[in-house]
Amino acid sequence: MIEGYKSNKYENVKSVVASSWGVQTAVPLDYSFKEMIEVSEILEEEPRLGKIDQTESSRKKKINKEKDKAKNEEDIESENEEKGENENKESQPGWNKKNINKALIIPMVPISSTYKYHHKDGIPVIEENEKQCVKYVNRALRLSNNNFLSLEGLDVITEKIISDPFKNLSWIDLSFNSLEQIHECILRFENLKTLFLHANKISKITEIDKLAKLPNLKSLTLHGNPIEEDRNYRFYVILMIPQLVSLNFSGISKQEKIGSKGCIVSNPHRNDKKKRSY
Repeated sequence: MIEGYKSNKYENVKSVVASSWGVQTAVPLDYSFKEMIEVSEILEEEPRLGKIDQTESSRKKKINKEKDKAKNEEDIESENEEKGENENKESQPGWNKKNINKALIIPMVPISSTYKYHHKDGIPVIEENEKQCVKYVNRALRLSNNNFLSLEGLDVITEKIISDPFKNLSWIDLSFNSLEQIHECILRFENLKTLFLHANKISKITEIDKLAKLPNLKSLTLHGNPIEEDRNYRFYVILMIPQLVSLNFSGISKQEKIGSKGCIVSNPHRNDKKKRSY
């Protein structure tokens, strides 16, 4: 009976650790070391690794083909109109092919250019091609070693680069940035299991309270932030986020969970919590 109890007791912990490790070893969409300051800059960068969403890319290819087909039809119509005008001009006195060739000067545009040359109403037009935004299918996102000052807009940006991010993303690395706050946009990632926030500039321990609303969060890192200087900060984090299994790459024991409930009495933020409850 005792052996059976022990095996059942740790069965849940083993499954959580195994799933967390599986997420960490998954190939992440890597935007690290890009020297980005604002989250919006992610759209301007190319990730190092990532699995392209074939459904999304094929849909965009189909749309682009339809656009190109429509433009080609317009070009053919404009060329036909231009030929008709040229034939009329040739029939008039004082006009010949040499004069027409000299009058029509076509701008030279490199093949690799982001601009596209075509005719519109018989007039040469140069338009800038729209940058194609490819979506990826990934469970992990690495944004470490940048200079992010805020996470505001991360939810909107990930929707543009990742297929169904709020359902798929379960691992986000935001370590080694300049974050002072935890923006509430992170709460939209309801399936988030692992979050790395170590080596940032979070100085208010109450910022951690927001993460309690992530029901599936099991692993969290906060070391290397100014909050480390706060007395009993580890106990505070364990108490405020009871669903955690690991903190700063160290497993949370049953004794620590019990101890955190006792330490809240001497916690300097206890009074702040009472004020917010009224």
